[in-house]
Amino acid sequence: VIGLLLSGGIGTLAWKLNGFVRQPVLPGGSPRFTGNQEVLTDMFLLLGSLCAFGLVSLFMGIYQVRHGRKSRLLMFLFFLVLAAIVGTGIMAVLAAQASRAAAAAGGMAP
Repeated sequence: VIGLLLSGGIGTLAWKLNGFVRQPVLPGGSPRFTGNQEVLTDMFLLLGSLCAFGLVSLFMGIYQVRHGRKSRLLMFLFFLVLAAIVGTGIMAVLAAQASRAAAAAGGMAP
């Protein structure tokens, strides 16, 4: 149940954010998304991996209820997706720090 809610919620959030990011700037208005392509990619990678985490959790729960034991394949996928979430978060933090350092070295504000 939690996997279904997580996947559905994250999927809905990604769909709404996609519309928010792609919305054109109105004349005289300010842009709604001020990040660069790297930030956008990291954001959707993180949301996608969270959605995959929810789906794997859902399938693990269904398998365990039906068969009374855990699936090794699904456990492997679970830890693989968990590693992807952690890796994506670490990459995003490191990229943000590198961007700030480059902006500070160039005398520009981030």
